[in-house]
Amino acid sequence: MATNLKKKPVAGLPSGVGIGKIVIKEVPYWRVRLGKRFTGGDVQIKHFSDLADARKWIFGDDADSKKSPLALPKLGVLKLKKNFGTEAFALSHQQLVQAQDAFRRLPPDVSLTTVIDDWLQRRSPAGGVKTMQEVAKEFIVSRRGMGVRPRTLIQYESYLRSINEEFGETPVADIERASIEDWLSESDWSPRSRRNYLVTLTTLLNFAQDREYCSGNLAEWLKPYVKTEGRVAPSANQDVFGEYLKDIAQASGIKEWPHNAMRHSFGSYFYAKTKEENRTAAEMGNSPAVVFKHYRALIRNGDENRYWAIKP
Repeated sequence: MATNLKKKPVAGLPSGVGIGKIVIKEVPYWRVRLGKRFTGGDVQIKHFSDLADARKWIFGDDADSKKSPLALPKLGVLKLKKNFGTEAFALSHQQLVQAQDAFRRLPPDVSLTTVIDDWLQRRSPAGGVKTMQEVAKEFIVSRRGMGVRPRTLIQYESYLRSINEEFGETPVADIERASIEDWLSESDWSPRSRRNYLVTLTTLLNFAQDREYCSGNLAEWLKPYVKTEGRVAPSANQDVFGEYLKDIAQASGIKEWPHNAMRHSFGSYFYAKTKEENRTAAEMGNSPAVVFKHYRALIRNGDENRYWAIKP
């Protein structure tokens, strides 16, 4: 329960902004109240353990603002009101902090709106959220209705069974090119079989795109790999970059270099360090489901700190 104490006026406060000292569970705090007259909407209240911090939140901190122009809370609520009007208070303090963090992490040429649109397209596609397994079932029903030959249907079902073993529970909009490349490269299929899987995947993703279950971006990325003959990849087991890494490893005395060792190591140790599958997925170009399935609980406690302390 909060107990009101004698208010300590702070000079220069406009109408609608108040500050007072209260005690919550025997701990004193300074409470700043932004009334409806000031925000133009909901009342906002924030507590501070130190009066100086409360003053900074109200009036801003010029030194911090110059260092980080996007540090919205450090501008002070008075400057926010002056610069942006009551629209500045349409967002809560926590939302402003999140926006600040988002702008700091985004490249200069990428807008927050672009990222949100991309996220919404993935999470809320126009046709609804469908898993790969659900799309595969619809695809088979569609092909059967088109009068596809029984032998072709059997081939589709065979390839789709293997595809669903890896991606069946994953929403089709969340499946990334990197995940497909990893899956294909780690298989022991012949080049012909890999090409057939790629053809089937591309056909299935185009089907999903037509029904607006996902964007066409992934299908477009896979098209260059579809060939009528020859190798699907430059090497039967590793790509060209992987071959370079293999040569470097051998020259360094490492007898065996696992395929995609650096990528998989990054995923495992980054997840162990952050404990955040969403952030790890964003860094790797995977979905959170794939990260949770393949990179969780692989690292002994404490080893992640040793890994990230490695220096040249």
